[in-house]
Amino acid sequence: MTDKTKTELAAIIGGMTTSQIKKASHSELMNRAAHALGKRTEMDAFGDDPDALPVTDNSSILTPTDDDVLNALKSLTVPEQHLLSAFAHCENTVTNGAPKQATAPHDLTTWVWLDDRKVGDFSVKQKKGVLSSLVKKGLLTVVPHSDGDIIGWSFLGFEVVQSLIGDALPPMSTKKAVKAKAPKAIPTARRKLNADGILFAPADTQKAPKEGSKRALLLSLLRGPEGTTVDDMAAATAWSRAVAGSALYVDVKGSGYGVERIDGRLHLLPRGAK
Repeated sequence: MTDKTKTELAAIIGGMTTSQIKKASHSELMNRAAHALGKRTEMDAFGDDPDALPVTDNSSILTPTDDDVLNALKSLTVPEQHLLSAFAHCENTVTNGAPKQATAPHDLTTWVWLDDRKVGDFSVKQKKGVLSSLVKKGLLTVVPHSDGDIIGWSFLGFEVVQSLIGDALPPMSTKKAVKAKAPKAIPTARRKLNADGILFAPADTQKAPKEGSKRALLLSLLRGPEGTTVDDMAAATAWSRAVAGSALYVDVKGSGYGVERIDGRLHLLPRGAK
C-alpha cells in the first residue's frame, strides 16, 4: 500500500474529486484505502440480505474541520440527535455504553437494534427512516450481516456525536417530531450566555487546537486578561453572532475547556481551575 501513488489509492477508495486528492495526505489516503478494502472483504463474507438497510457511505474523505462539525450539528433534527446518541450509548460497543471513552470511530461500531431499542415513541419504520437520513448525511454507515446489520461511524459522525453527548438533548415526544427541525447546534447556549456564572466546567482532558484554526482563535480570545464577548468572537471569526455563541459549546467545550461569564465578559477555565 505504501508504494501506491495518491491517484492509485484514490482509485481504491472511489468517489474522490481531484481537489480532494490534492488536499489529502498520503497517509490519510492509505488509511481510507485500507478501510475500503476491508469493508469490501467484510461485505463479501456477510453475503446478501434482502431485508437489510441499503449501504451508503457519504463520509468525508478528509478529517472533518470545525466548520464541518458545526454545520452537521445544525442540520440534525431532534429525532436524529436522539437516535445518534442512542447508537453511541449501545452496550454492545467495545466501550460498553460509555461513548466518551471512545478514541476512534470504530470504537462505537455496533448492531442495528431498531426492533428492540426504544427511542421516544417511534415505530421501527420511523426509526429506520431517521437512520437512513443519518446515513445520507454521511454520519453513519450500515453494513448488511446475516445476524443483523452493523452500524459504522464516519469520522464526521464520530466528532458530531462526541459534541452531542454529555448535554441534555432537546425533548422529543410525538410522532410528528420525526419531521421537526432541530434548533441550531446546542439550544441552551444562547440562554446561558445572558447570565453571569460558569457556563460549563472544564473536562479532565483537554485537546490542543490546530494552530491557525478558528478554534485556536476562540481560545486565544477567551484567554485574554479581559476575556471576550460573543460579538467580539463573531467579528474575529466572521461568523454570525448565533454561530459564534454555539461555537462555545461545539468548539471550546469540545476541546475540554470551561467558560465563565463575569460582568458580561467570557473567560476561559482551564483544567483544574477553581
